[in-house]
Amino acid sequence: MNQLNICLRDRLSEALNALPDLDLQVALTIHELRKQTKFIRALLLLHQAVPPELNQSLKMLSALLAPYRDAQVNLDTYKLLTDNAPALQDAGLEISLRSNPFFLDSAPTLSLKENIELQFTELSLAMLQIPVAPGQKAIFDVIQGSYESGSTAMHQVRQNSNMEDLHTWRKKTKRLWYQLRFRFGDLIDDLNHPLNLSDQLGQLLGEIHDSDVFELLLAARSNLNLHQLINSRRSELLLQAFDLGDRLYIQGQPIFSQLLQTAR
Repeated sequence: MNQLNICLRDRLSEALNALPDLDLQVALTIHELRKQTKFIRALLLLHQAVPPELNQSLKMLSALLAPYRDAQVNLDTYKLLTDNAPALQDAGLEISLRSNPFFLDSAPTLSLKENIELQFTELSLAMLQIPVAPGQKAIFDVIQGSYESGSTAMHQVRQNSNMEDLHTWRKKTKRLWYQLRFRFGDLIDDLNHPLNLSDQLGQLLGEIHDSDVFELLLAARSNLNLHQLINSRRSELLLQAFDLGDRLYIQGQPIFSQLLQTAR
């Protein structure tokens, strides 16, 4: 079994090992399950041929977990913005966020837990059909493509920083980070290494995305000060993201090319 397929199975094992924690830490566990499924999807892009059943299983898992994670993130974003600003707190909004049927502040229902476990069983079976992975050159060509598509997405956001384009940049940056983790592992001391830069950038873009989604919830509310705080914070985070993006995709391009060339 080659390194890529071993890594894929390791990611699945991490997810399966987290399942028993659903009753104890439901929000954190769902977050962990989503991370592992995203990691698996990013690594599957390094394969030249993936069984359609596997892609379908991952899509179903994402669709199942996403609304629960989004409900938790919306409340976390509200508290992040207002915990130190009592004047911005909106009791009605917080009640609405906690009343979301996808918000889980206690153990999941038995039916939800069984559904999640069933979907991971289906994923486990589909993973058995993974073919032999391609050679290193083909894998590194895909990683190079992920890097270039992330750079293109950043330039698009410079022209138009709407929510859709930012979401695309975020997804491509996270995909690159997962693929670089497969190649270089988790611990690199050099802060300017593409692995670390893509990690930091992905987190920043994730915060912007969370703010954008939360902003949509406020569309029908008249809390002007909260709107202004979100927009101000978004602008600040976006400047930081462009700085990191330049370091990763512009100044860092020779470093990235050399790293992949050395690894081929």
